Amino acid sequence: MNTEVGADFDIDMLEGLPQHAFETSTPWTSGVSQYSGPLLRDVLELVGAKSDAIEVAALNGYVAEIPIKDFYDYDVILALKRNNQLIPIREFGPLWVLYPFDQDETLLSERVRFRAVWQVRRIDVL
Repeated sequence: MNTEVGADFDIDMLEGLPQHAFETSTPWTSGVSQYSGPLLRDVLELVGAKSDAIEVAALNGYVAEIPIKDFYDYDVILALKRNNQLIPIREFGPLWVLYPFDQDETLLSERVRFRAVWQVRRIDVL
């Protein structure tokens, strides 16, 4: 839902967007899992975001700045589900900025890993 100061989405609204899925391992989990959620580029286009970067804040106060170029270079998703189940807070949910790590070894760099924010609370367009 768009407001005067931004857009607010709940899980149902995010699930209503076109979903993208991929299988990948991550530096923080064991084995390969399937993750799904809307592509971040689609979410940003939906709200009309015009910027070079976003800032993503986690529930624990962690904040990362992510260049929007990443979302066009890679199929980065706002992961809602792992193996077809909503991701619980204790397991990096409810939302996780997730890169397809297994598709390109350069995504395992420290710079990119710091952008894979879990327990997403807020996304601000800079």
